[in-house]
Amino acid sequence: MNFNFIKAIIVRCIEIIIRPKEEWKKIKEENTPVLLLMRDFVFPLIILAVLTSMIGEYLRIAGTAFDQQLILLRGLRELAILTVSISLSIILVNEMLKTYHGSRNLDLAANLVGYSFVPLLIVSVLLGLSAWLYIVGLFALYLFYILFQGTPVLLKIAVEKQSNFSALASMVILMVYLMSSFVLSEIFKSFY
Repeated sequence: MNFNFIKAIIVRCIEIIIRPKEEWKKIKEENTPVLLLMRDFVFPLIILAVLTSMIGEYLRIAGTAFDQQLILLRGLRELAILTVSISLSIILVNEMLKTYHGSRNLDLAANLVGYSFVPLLIVSVLLGLSAWLYIVGLFALYLFYILFQGTPVLLKIAVEKQSNFSALASMVILMVYLMSSFVLSEIFKSFY
C-alpha cells in the first residue's frame, strides 16, 4: 500500500503554516478541483480529527462504564461539525467572490477555505485527544493570516479590497465553524 498521500498531506500542512506565501503559489499552480481537494486533503484531516476525538472520549470514560455508542456519537459529531462548517464556508466564500472578484469560482473558494482551515483542523485533532489542551485553540486563529496571505495569490481582487475580503472571509469561516459546533453539539447532546 502506498502511503505517499499521507506524506503529501503532512508536508502541505507544515508548508501552509510555516511558509504560507510560497505555498499559496504552489496551490495556485496546482489548481485543484474541489472534489479532489476534499478527497485528497480535507477529508483525511477530518477523519484524523474524528479518530482522535473518539480516542479522547475513550480515554475520558476509561475506568467508568464503557459506552461504545458514546464514543461513536462523539466521532459522528466531530465529523458533522467539520464537514458542515467547511462545506458551508466554501459556499459562502464562493458567494462573496461575486461581490469582490466579479465571478464565482467554487474551485478557488474551496482551495482558499480548505487550506486556510488547516490550523483549525490541527486544533480539532489536538482537542479531540484532550480538552485540557484548550489553550492550543488559539492557534485556530492563525487561519486569518493564512487566508490573508492566500487572497492576493489565488484571487484577482483589487488591492484595496483584498484586506476587506480576507477579514470578512475569515470572520465568515470562524462564525460558521462556531455556529455549526454549537448547533450540532446541541443536536448530538439529545442522543447522549
